[in-house]
Amino acid sequence: MAKRFYFRRGRRKGPQKIEQTEYLTTAKLSSKSSNWWSKIRLPRLNLERVTPPDRINVTQKISLASVARFFGHAILLLRNSLVWASFALLTVCMVVTMATAQAPWDLLFGRPPQAVRSALMLWGNEQQQYGPDHIVSVGDDRSLLAMQLSQTTGNTLRIDANGDVSKSDSVLYKDYTVYLWCDARSSLWLHRGNKTLQKFSSNGEQLWQKQFDFWPDTAWCSEDGYCLVLLLEGALQQRLILFSPGGHEMWQYSVSNAMLLDAAVSRQGRGVALTVLSLVTMVPQGYGYLLDQNGNLVSVGLLGDSAPRLLTLNANGTMAAVGGEKNIILLREGDTPNLTLEVKNELQLIALDDTGQILACAMTVEQGFMPEGNRSEVQVYVIVPGEDSQPETLERRWTYQLRETLIALDISGSPPMIYVTAPQWLKVFSMQATAEWSIEERDLGAAIRQISLAPSGEILGLLDVKDRMSIWKAPPQ
Repeated sequence: MAKRFYFRRGRRKGPQKIEQTEYLTTAKLSSKSSNWWSKIRLPRLNLERVTPPDRINVTQKISLASVARFFGHAILLLRNSLVWASFALLTVCMVVTMATAQAPWDLLFGRPPQAVRSALMLWGNEQQQYGPDHIVSVGDDRSLLAMQLSQTTGNTLRIDANGDVSKSDSVLYKDYTVYLWCDARSSLWLHRGNKTLQKFSSNGEQLWQKQFDFWPDTAWCSEDGYCLVLLLEGALQQRLILFSPGGHEMWQYSVSNAMLLDAAVSRQGRGVALTVLSLVTMVPQGYGYLLDQNGNLVSVGLLGDSAPRLLTLNANGTMAAVGGEKNIILLREGDTPNLTLEVKNELQLIALDDTGQILACAMTVEQGFMPEGNRSEVQVYVIVPGEDSQPETLERRWTYQLRETLIALDISGSPPMIYVTAPQWLKVFSMQATAEWSIEERDLGAAIRQISLAPSGEILGLLDVKDRMSIWKAPPQ
């Protein structure tokens, strides 16, 4: 039988240490040839150095199996991680979309939504520039009223459905004259220099005049010509007088130890809202007041240390929204308690619908790391009745972040629609957060400067930065 021999090389000194082993050729030797074995020198073959058979498979099998198991676990963990990460990302995207009515990538880049339809232009003065200061009102009969002011005179411009333009006679300015209101037949002016309130017809004829004993500071008017005049009777004493369109005094209201900041008058004088800064305490406190048609105080709301900034009143004068820096108070007449809303960012605009059940607000958004980051955020709330003797609450329906800074926010129409206006576009949202229709800057040829809505919300007037006016109609459903 052949025998296999192993020749090992090692260090001679010290404890023997086997470093390497080489396989040599095998010789078939008989037992009788053992005498001359030492004389035979077997040739050494050029073989690779390997590990002995009794040691090779054990170590390598263990190592390969461990590596295989490690990579197998790593691949399985990576796959599971990708699955769960995808599921989590999809869930977050769905939550963000439901909460904001906006795709997450649009939310990140501040892209305005694409509207389903475009509005229809009924009239535009592309060739003529009248230089109006602002649009006063737009009617559902497709007419438009605008005020044209110069340094010494004021005129009313009326544009009918056919685009025919009529101009009223000029009203001469007196000392510290303030234009207040106008319709197609008359205009209202406050002359602070000689303490008078005057109303003129479209041909410049004086209709009536009211003379005051105290200095009139300013005045506010409703859409149909009711006028609230503020008189300064002393350093911390102010008086409010409400006049009808015919010049009749409706009621008076005094404000003491406070500073009146703003006011709003509803149609037919059915309600008046005030924002007041009280100076009784060391730190001034901001308040909102709601008065009824008789001048009685029916609701008061405290804003805290921040001064009231925003004010809006619904059509029938039964509810007002007062905005501070980061909070809103809904004032309601009768025994209905007020509602308070806290927001995270600084308020820009607020709006109420005619029923007082829908509240919209726009806030500033601090820009992030992107140069063209979001600048505005629109939120829409509805009043939800309480159940089981629970109070009413404000429930947020949707929110939208935009890259543009907004210039107007309105709620109009039936069903109610949210009108969001930036210089670059006007977009109309439904209560389901769908952008129903829009008017883009490219349709006008210039940025939007002002928007005015008709009572129905179907007709609107636009004034661009080039002093051009246009009349638009909402597209059919």
